[in-house]
Amino acid sequence: MEPFFNILFNLETNEEIITYKKMLKKGDTYYSYYLLEPKQKPLGSFLLDFLNTDMHKRKNVEKFITEYCFEHYYAIFNKNYEDKYVNYTFTISNGEYLEYLDKIYEKFGEDFIWIYDVLWDIAMKKYRYLHLYENNKFTDPEFSKYNKNQLNTLKPINYFEDLDDYYLKDSIGDIIIDFNFNNYFNMEIPSSIPFAYKSTSYEDILYLSFRQIDSSKYLICKCENCGKFFIPYTNHDTKYCDNIFKGNKTCKDLAPELMYKQKLEQDPLLKKYRSRYQSLHKSASLNPELNTQRYEDFKKIGAIKKNDYLNNNISAKEFEEWIESTKIRK
Repeated sequence: MEPFFNILFNLETNEEIITYKKMLKKGDTYYSYYLLEPKQKPLGSFLLDFLNTDMHKRKNVEKFITEYCFEHYYAIFNKNYEDKYVNYTFTISNGEYLEYLDKIYEKFGEDFIWIYDVLWDIAMKKYRYLHLYENNKFTDPEFSKYNKNQLNTLKPINYFEDLDDYYLKDSIGDIIIDFNFNNYFNMEIPSSIPFAYKSTSYEDILYLSFRQIDSSKYLICKCENCGKFFIPYTNHDTKYCDNIFKGNKTCKDLAPELMYKQKLEQDPLLKKYRSRYQSLHKSASLNPELNTQRYEDFKKIGAIKKNDYLNNNISAKEFEEWIESTKIRK
């Protein structure tokens, strides 16, 4: 028998709790243990962790195996693995660990890639419709309209339906319903959660994650900044995720700055405004007596003018003429 993955879902709070045997290195030895205090994470976290790990890279597959399922595969290869290890610490030397990691990748590496590609393709469904809608507006309006309708009616249940097309259900093993919560040590389980699930296979846990997302009303999204998949648990059409991107700021924290930069790239007048602002700032720094007042005036009046332009209170021509008027004519 191999060690279990254990996962429970709280649809009232849109959270999941997963516990498994994690491999850690200490000196020249690797050892595994069940997480004693697993953390509550947003629903779909395990699935997103898999989707955001490029399984086409060997080092990523090996990292995932070490984190989640080394002992599972070790037991498949090694007939000396005893059932007693399932619930207790399992140890292995560094050399033996590397030897088995190589064996595991050689035999199962392609399986990781296949499952990753399937789930990635399903998760991208929203963006395929969006791409087909945007790119056929003028060349094929009817096809574009069809894809917009598909996009507007897309629901989480469609993810689960797609699993049939890839025969992923055929690879699902024995999922056990656990009423005792045996592997949730030192945790109080809310009475609203009647049971947990357990399985020896990470594929089963990914499958269960898709099922639970289908029970919600939230679609899988792709962050327009970092490119990672995420699930926005709001009713808004969120384009940015909560992952830390720079310093202590998340992509969502940086969203106003990112959207402004995007507008700058798309709008030559805003780019011209920004260029003039930077020019005056530099002039004020080099020659404060002559240029500080001009810079301060531009900051104050410019903010109003820019806002008027963005809100269509003044025309593009008027905004451009004002920018030009701030230059000293020789």
